[in-house]
Amino acid sequence: MAFAPDGRTAATATDDGTVRLWDVTDPQRPAPAGVLRRAHPGGALTVAFAPEGGTLATAGEDGTVRLWAVADPARPRAAGRR
Repeated sequence: MAFAPDGRTAATATDDGTVRLWDVTDPQRPAPAGVLRRAHPGGALTVAFAPEGGTLATAGEDGTVRLWAVADPARPRAAGRR
């Protein structure tokens, strides 16, 4: 689990490869904000936000690290792909 630098968004990794983004502006009631389904085959192991907060790095059991544009958590997308 990781928190964006502004403290408003959290990211979690799961063993099914899904990465979920959460709106945590109210820590007592985290709300789903976005999802990266099958971000990593075999499972997502860890997540980390870049210091600017708009990029999320994920690492998976597949041995890859991927970058995601998450400035709009409701519409996450692979970073660097057009």
